[in-house]
Amino acid sequence: QRICRKNGGLSVDQLLNAFGVFPRADTPVRTINGHITLPELRLRFISASKFKTSSSEEAAVKLNHVVATSASSLMARSVLPLDLAPVTTEDDVAPFLRSIGGDPMPWYSAFKHEVMESFQCDDTSMMYHPHALLLVVSSTEADPRGTFHQLGAPANLPSVFHDGLYDTNVPKYYLVLHDAVETQHTSIDAGAIYRNLNLPPNSGGVVRINSLSAPVANDVWSHHPYVRGLRPSEEEQPLPYGCFLSDDDRLALRTMVWEFGVKFVLPAMEAKLLSLNETVAAVRKGVRNALKAWWRKPKETSGTLNRVYLYRFDSIESNMRLLADIAFVIRDYDLAYNMYKLVRDDYKNDKALLHCAHASESIALCLYMMKGSPADIHHALDTTAAIYARLQVASPTLSLVRHAARTAILSSEIFSHMLSEHMDAASAALIRGSSATDPKLSGLGICSAVFLERAAYCDLQARNPKFRKYGFRMVMAGHVYSLLGYEPHAARCYSCARAVYANSRWHHVDDHITGTLAKQLVGLALPQQAIALLLTRIGSGRHAKGQQLTLLAEFYDLVSEYLQDHSAVGISNFHVMESGGQSAKVRRVCLLV
Repeated sequence: QRICRKNGGLSVDQLLNAFGVFPRADTPVRTINGHITLPELRLRFISASKFKTSSSEEAAVKLNHVVATSASSLMARSVLPLDLAPVTTEDDVAPFLRSIGGDPMPWYSAFKHEVMESFQCDDTSMMYHPHALLLVVSSTEADPRGTFHQLGAPANLPSVFHDGLYDTNVPKYYLVLHDAVETQHTSIDAGAIYRNLNLPPNSGGVVRINSLSAPVANDVWSHHPYVRGLRPSEEEQPLPYGCFLSDDDRLALRTMVWEFGVKFVLPAMEAKLLSLNETVAAVRKGVRNALKAWWRKPKETSGTLNRVYLYRFDSIESNMRLLADIAFVIRDYDLAYNMYKLVRDDYKNDKALLHCAHASESIALCLYMMKGSPADIHHALDTTAAIYARLQVASPTLSLVRHAARTAILSSEIFSHMLSEHMDAASAALIRGSSATDPKLSGLGICSAVFLERAAYCDLQARNPKFRKYGFRMVMAGHVYSLLGYEPHAARCYSCARAVYANSRWHHVDDHITGTLAKQLVGLALPQQAIALLLTRIGSGRHAKGQQLTLLAEFYDLVSEYLQDHSAVGISNFHVMESGGQSAKVRRVCLLV
């Protein structure tokens, strides 16, 4: 870790993740029914210290951090959309979308990423079961062989192995990391260290790094999903990521990661897939086994009180789930689909509803990847959402909110990528996810605001754009954002909604939106924009005398405060005009400004 952190604070796993994406791999992999060519290869490295379950509270902190950071970015770049094209007909939708930019929620991908990451080592899935254990030792270690043995000892594995969720029998790969500059005046031979391990072929290697004696500013990983987010301590001088890596170092790292994936990880996955298939076939396939499975007794939950997980790694349910997850990863969607259906029946029989919901969710993903029936996809996702809703009514927990958020995201992504005619389904899925939490009571209340806004965006992109529904949901999203303290996002939502209601017959709604937005702009230190907004209300000519007096009083207070804050000379003896036309009042107010 020490020699890796020279490169801008990168840890070993982050350094390897930087080279873990191969977009044009075209790598064949063997499955039950033949061979499948993977068009791309993505390897994910996770440090043992980070390989653990995440609580819902930790997930809430990360999600709120994403939204808070994006709110700060809005203010720093002054990109609040305050002057937008009005929307009164469907023909106005396209110009409006152009005026708000290509992606009104550029931070939504980071939000989705954090939601999915919160399910690391979750017991309802085996997707995070490691396929290889990478042991990394520096060539400067006094006893490299002993260090490798210590790292690979079962006692040093993360708690999810000891608790029985994952199998400790994971193939091991041995890597010697050699700092070229640090060892240049020593007799350390990294190649000799590796050879003395006497390992089988393709079970390890040597990588030389940090060949540069001075740092170079060549940061290419700031936006990598598994590298970004590093924060050097304040007393350290921040350096670019990979600043001591030469071109040869980068090539060596990329070659090592490629060979590790193609010659070690994929063969290990193939072997595991075949082994699991034999196990499942012996227990579940065939008429006799089908009858036995039909009459099997539900799993006794009373005996699991002393266990951390309902299904251990060696249970047939975990074997079927792992077989399905491996098949899904290598794109054998037909095998994965059949295994998910098979294990879902066991979950139903055991009344393991969370496991059953995740299996239904995975079935929907397989159907989508196989271009299956939209009706079947709808049914699988509706089943998942219904299970979470039933559990939430019976025993509401923060964990269920997180599960519902995951399903809402996956459902909306599936429907929005199918056809524009399914945008209504995408919007409905997000609304279900939004209604799964109370923003006043839950740390995950931010999901409600984000999903409301995303649902509104889906409404606008439907085959028949529902711009009125878009405006309504943007008002709701703005309200929740404001309730949670994210005023920049609230102002953005209210401004977008105002484009729908400004020229409509919903005068009271427009007044509410404009007044609320003006107050938010004042709170965001944008009083000039707030004054301009209030002028539009005063000059509308649709208020009774009492309402107009109230508006003028509010306006006078705002302008007076603005002039006082900016050390300007105020206008004394200002009185609201009791007579005269509306235009005269507005001219007098404009003179005040």
